[in-house]
Amino acid sequence: MFCLYSCGKKESTTTDSKTSDTKTSTDSKTESSGNTEVSSLSDFTIKYELTGKVKGDLTTYKKGKRFMQNLVMDIQGAKMKTDNYFDDKYAYMVMDVMGKKMGTKIDIAKYREEGAKEGKDIDYNNMMDYLKDKKKVGTETILGKECDIYETGKDVKISVWKGAIPMKISTPAMTMTATSLEMKADVSEASMDPPKDIEYTDVSGMTKLKK
Repeated sequence: MFCLYSCGKKESTTTDSKTSDTKTSTDSKTESSGNTEVSSLSDFTIKYELTGKVKGDLTTYKKGKRFMQNLVMDIQGAKMKTDNYFDDKYAYMVMDVMGKKMGTKIDIAKYREEGAKEGKDIDYNNMMDYLKDKKKVGTETILGKECDIYETGKDVKISVWKGAIPMKISTPAMTMTATSLEMKADVSEASMDPPKDIEYTDVSGMTKLKK
């Protein structure tokens, strides 16, 4: 699951316009971890840089079929930290606002439904199925990995490596680009669980998720 409940140093980007295909080469700060095969069962850790109206850093850990994300954002000078957790029942969000933690949760099916409408929230465990009806509009290389670029929503594009891992997401408000990728997740199983000392407000009944 890729969450934009809602990464930074500046990247250098070059564009090759010699072919009719849209082909962009993006050189980010950290090189790739090689041409490791990727499957829906692969564990990984990926770090992104957010640029645009929203600035910050996002780290996503995939361990088995579970995900955890640590997001630090700078919105007009205000720092905000958010941790997201995903299992087969719920998507959880824990926000730290000026030292006070607040939690929400949403039924995972509802989260996927709303995310699909926006074209931004993606299920890592079912990426190929998610992309099957999306339009491919080009390719680009990020961290040495050739990615296919898909148009997934209005003014939303996602660059995906081997049909499995999103390396870049571009929306009108921000661009999120991978700065490092490791095909392992050095986190404990316990750390993948949402904190138990926080009361979570269930927002599954809302007609639309606020982004």
